Amino acid sequence: MKLCALKPTSCIEVLFVIAVLLNIVNYHMIQLTLIPLEVIASFFLIGVFIIFILGLVSNPIWHYGFEMLMYCVVIFGTYLTFLCLMINVIFCASKVHAKSYKVERITDRLVGRYIYSHGHHIGLVTFENGRSKRVYQEKLKGKNKHSKDSIVVFTSDGFLKYPIIRRFESKN
Repeated sequence: MKLCALKPTSCIEVLFVIAVLLNIVNYHMIQLTLIPLEVIASFFLIGVFIIFILGLVSNPIWHYGFEMLMYCVVIFGTYLTFLCLMINVIFCASKVHAKSYKVERITDRLVGRYIYSHGHHIGLVTFENGRSKRVYQEKLKGKNKHSKDSIVVFTSDGFLKYPIIRRFESKN
């Protein structure tokens, strides 16, 4: 049985598929972390700069053009986002802070006119850094789950100074 060697483009394609799967993990980590979206967007912009650096070093890279640009943007952006979020979560502080936040808007919609299961959303909460999070009713703990005026958010400081949401409680 002869083993076949991977071509350079197939190695990039394997990294791309892994990056697409890591985006699912990144989505859930972003839900737990109060990180500004500008930081995550800058990770994806690094992929654009990497393709230009690779283009200056190697002329054959320009033969692939747009495909290689998309690979670099997705691969570098996803891996750097994953690395940043995982370091922030794994090495976070164990001390938990509780703070009460007002629920700004109660909604049953995520996007446009499509309505998802009624009664499952509790609303949008805006934190100090301007980041808003949706708080679902099934994530609330406490006696009064139907109180929709304010909630208590338990956070801890992440390693990279981006707070991590531990849990939500309804205010009694």
